[in-house]
Amino acid sequence: MRYRILGGVLQGLNIKFGNIIENLVENIVEIDTGVQAMDDSCKKITFYFTSQTDALIDKYITDRQLPNSPDDCTLQFDQLLKIILEIEKSSKADQRQGITKDVDGLFRTKDKLIVYTEIKSNDDHDTGKFADINRKFIKTWAGLAVRLGIENQSELLPILY
Repeated sequence: MRYRILGGVLQGLNIKFGNIIENLVENIVEIDTGVQAMDDSCKKITFYFTSQTDALIDKYITDRQLPNSPDDCTLQFDQLLKIILEIEKSSKADQRQGITKDVDGLFRTKDKLIVYTEIKSNDDHDTGKFADINRKFIKTWAGLAVRLGIENQSELLPILY
């Protein structure tokens, strides 16, 4: 019984910490004149991308769960984003499917970099498993890339915290 109570307390602290991080990001954006929140920030949006992109993201997530997946997936992740942009750039609007996702944070820096942030606490009963969080994160990035007309992955920085 004590371990269940301790687990509940730890999960509550984890959720509270996640809320503190969300508030901290909001405050930074309000205070920092070099960062501006974009219209799609903190909203639920219908994004459009091809079924090919959708399948590619699902395969990437599955591959990351295999025993031979490297611990550092930076190269694989960068390659995934590059391929997504190539697929979507060569696709027509009528080849895309709609999917609705929420955007935690979307900001533009004074250097014109767009930053997409997704803040998740370890709240498994609410947000799903780790793979699902990552899948949602990447699909939202893909939808944002199409919506914002991103041509180079360095224009839209994804941050999952």
